[in-house]
Parts: sequence; structure tokens; C-alpha cells
Amino acid sequence: MVDVKKYQEKRGRVLGWMAGMSVVVSLGASAIDAAAPQAPSNFYPHARSTTSIELFWDDNSDDEIGFRIYRTTIETYSDTEKPSGPIATVSGTSYLDNDAGPMDPGSDYFRYWVEAYNSDGTSASVSVDAAPHFSDVDEWVAIQCKDGLKYIDGFYSGAGDPNDLSMTTEIDDFSLWGKFAYASAYDYVFQNKGNGLILAAGDYWNGKVANYCRNDAFYQEIDQGDGWHALYNYDHYEEYLTKINDNQLLLNETITDAGQWRYVSLDTYRLKSKSTGYFLCPEADVAGSAITVDIDDGTDWFRWIKVANGDHFHLKHAATGMFFQPTTSSDGSLLELVDASEDGNWTQWSDVASGDGATVFLKNKATEKHVRPEINSPGTYVQQQPSSWTGDWTRWEYMASEPAPDAVYTIRNLATDRHLNGNGSGNTAQMVPKSWTGNFSKWHKEMVDDTYFRLKCVGSGKYLTASPCETNGAAIEMTENAESAAEWRLTRIGAAFKLDTRTCTSNPYLYSGGSKGYPTLAPNNWTGNHTDWILTDY
Repeated sequence: MVDVKKYQEKRGRVLGWMAGMSVVVSLGASAIDAAAPQAPSNFYPHARSTTSIELFWDDNSDDEIGFRIYRTTIETYSDTEKPSGPIATVSGTSYLDNDAGPMDPGSDYFRYWVEAYNSDGTSASVSVDAAPHFSDVDEWVAIQCKDGLKYIDGFYSGAGDPNDLSMTTEIDDFSLWGKFAYASAYDYVFQNKGNGLILAAGDYWNGKVANYCRNDAFYQEIDQGDGWHALYNYDHYEEYLTKINDNQLLLNETITDAGQWRYVSLDTYRLKSKSTGYFLCPEADVAGSAITVDIDDGTDWFRWIKVANGDHFHLKHAATGMFFQPTTSSDGSLLELVDASEDGNWTQWSDVASGDGATVFLKNKATEKHVRPEINSPGTYVQQQPSSWTGDWTRWEYMASEPAPDAVYTIRNLATDRHLNGNGSGNTAQMVPKSWTGNFSKWHKEMVDDTYFRLKCVGSGKYLTASPCETNGAAIEMTENAESAAEWRLTRIGAAFKLDTRTCTSNPYLYSGGSKGYPTLAPNNWTGNHTDWILTDY
């Protein structure tokens, strides 16, 4: 059953599934008797399978006898008339239609009406469009925009034109989409899991994007690197799906960050080693490659998808689509990538609670052993050891595929292997051993705009400044005043980052301070490891 409370909390977000041809949520045109019950509202569908759709609505009257449900199949623009007879009469505020399919992708869909009635008459009717899940869909993914890292939402936001889809930070059935090849191996169609409708150019001339099954719903992927794609709608003047704002998507002639997208599975994770702070990944992209831990570089290389298999699961690598397994049953044997067709006990795993409330042991079904990094170094191999090994080295933490907006970070220098810490003497920052992971070594990124942010120490509540603004001078100061804080940005250099500030243009780089024991600033031609930093989210 749907979590009714969850979707009722999206009050005011009326489902708008039209494509420039009809208002989807509408009142009937016939005269309504004054004594008739009030019309239902907040009418929305939830596709359940290839043959069933569940409908929900709010009851706005206290004198109705029940509700009548009507349905028609929309095959052309003119198929919009409510049928003369209902398919069901119910007394509650939901109805499960188990005779709703199967339906051919890209051709037609259903329109439903609901109306309240009593002995005095019938209310206005309210309508909504929906389709069952297509059999071609074998995985549901969220479609994430590079600009803002939000997902395309199937719920109408309540602002602007009902054609417009919106963006959301939530992943639920209405922000999951089934991606499948339709017209050819290169033409993809996206079906919304919540209502079963299709991501299409809703208003052909204005380039608005809405849900409607028709030919201008075909997209081709144009690779933009690091897992991002432009989605090219060749039926619409060769334009690209683009986010204009959080309440509107259009088709645009050029590719920007707002027109780059990637797919995020609901069960996609990063696996962080508790002992090292590094993330699980393969060494290369071919079968037989060793499994390692390394510095998360923000790409799918460090993401794994949980694929259920009874009481166990496979871990499918997001970038290669492969599983992994031990090379032998022996203690100390390494792990390796294997093809996803190898779906026996050797590639099956279970999570065993470690008892600390945050981490688990990864236990192999075939060998019944735990896994751990060999040593504390980026790129080190991962091995298996007996399940009696239950220390930090065999503990792993599931991390979200993307850091949360309110995540806290440790900031470690690549050269010194020490953490930035906000509790130095005299109200300054200092460098401390990386084993110091308490609140004074954790930082919030308070965004100033889409690029720059302030660094706020969790332990002290103070901000990192860019003072003194001099080359490798005294320790960087801390301040309680956000207006006096430095504004930083991240520039990726391999798997690490440069932290540079626009507050001190002559010495913009955060520098380890070398042997001084505290951070300083440096010019941007100081490009060695002492200006390279690793951010790890918690």
C-alpha cells in the first residue's frame, strides 16, 4: 500500500500530466445540483505493476453515499470524454484498478475520473492520467541534474504551468524513472514509476517537458564524461533536456550544466572503510581487476548498487556493471571484479551488524569470511579474513551516493596526512593527526552561492578565515562572524582538491604549513601535495 500520509504531505502539488492538449485535473462541465456533495480533490494515481494502478483522493464532503470511478483509454488527442458508465463504485477514498494493462509503451494511457454522489445528485468530476508499468522496465533510477544535484520529480509543483515538471531532493516513486530502449538501441524512453507516464516534450512549440506517451519522448544519450549525459530529443528540433529552474524543464539548443544528467539508483551507495576512511572501488574496468580502497573522486567509480538475491545481495559496480568476489576460499585472498552473469554464492554478500550502530561486516556467502583493506593507503587491495576478525579494519559504512547538503567533512592534507582542525591556540586553525576525528576536525560547508562556501568548524561553531593573507605566514585565524569568514571553492586535481579562496586573491590556496603544525595560505603556483586536500563526508 502507498504511504498515504507521505503523499498527502505534498499538499498543493496537483498532478499535471498534460502535453499541451488537455487540462488533466479538471471539473466536469455539466451543471451540479446545489444539494450534491462537494467534488473530491488531490486526485492522484500510483502505478503498481504492469496491470494495476491505485487511485487516491481527498473527500471534501460529509454527506456523500460514495464515489464513482470512470476510465477511458487515451489513444488520440480527441479521446478525452468521460465514459457514460463507471468501472467501480466505492465508499472509501482509494481504488485499486487491477485491469489496467498491459499497455504498449509510447502509444496510449488511461484517464480516470472520480466523482462523489448522494441521493440529491453528483459532484463535479476530477480527472487524472496514468499508465501501468511497462514490462520493458527492469530498473528504476532517479535522473539527477548536474546543476544543483536535484532529481526530476513526477509530482506537479503547483507553480506555473501544469505542463511543467519540477525538481526535488527526495527520491521516492514519483522521482524514479524506468529507462529502456524503445525505437532502437540508442533511443531511450523514461517512464515515471509513480504514475506510469512518459517524460516527453509536453508543449512542442514552447519546449516544455511533461508526461505523455508519444514520439517526441525519445532521447539519445550524449556522453559528457564522469557519468554525466546530455539527453538529446531529436524529435524536437534536435534539442537537449534542460532544467530552467526548480519548477520548469525545457528543451534547449545548447548543453550546459543544467542540461547534464546522470542516473542514481535508489539503492546506490558508497562503501567507506572505517579504519582507513577510503572508499571501495575496482582497480580497473575489466574482469579480474582487483578490488581496492581509494579516495572518492565523486564519480560512479565509487558507487555500488545493491541487487537483492533472497536473503543475500550482489554489489554491482555502477560504472562497469560487474560484481565482485574472493579469488579463492583462503584467508588473505584478494577480491576481484567478475561479470554480472556470475551470480552464484561467491558473488553474494550479507550485512552483519557490527554493534556500533553505524558500520557492518561484509560477509561472503560462499566463504563466510569478512573483507578488509590490506593496509592504510590509497589504492591498497581488499582481502578476505575469518569472520572472527571484527575490529575496525573489517568494518564498513554505507554512505549515500551523494553527500547530504548538511553533511560534515574531515579535511585531510595529502602531503602530511593530517586533518585540518579548528581548535588551535589563540583562536587559530591547526593541523592534527588524522586519527583525530572529533568535532573540532569536522567542518560544515555553508554554501554562499553555487560554487563558493564557508567552512564552519562543528566543534567551535567558528569559521575559517583567509587571514593573514600572506605567503606561508602565521596560522590561519578563526572567527565567529560569518561575514568575516573566507569563501572557498573546490577545484579537483585527480582524486584530491585544491581549496582556494576569493577572499585573498594574492595567496588563494589553503596550504598545510609544512612542518609548522598549522595551515597557512599560498599562491596558486604552489601546486604540490601540500595544497592538495581530501574531503571525507560523515
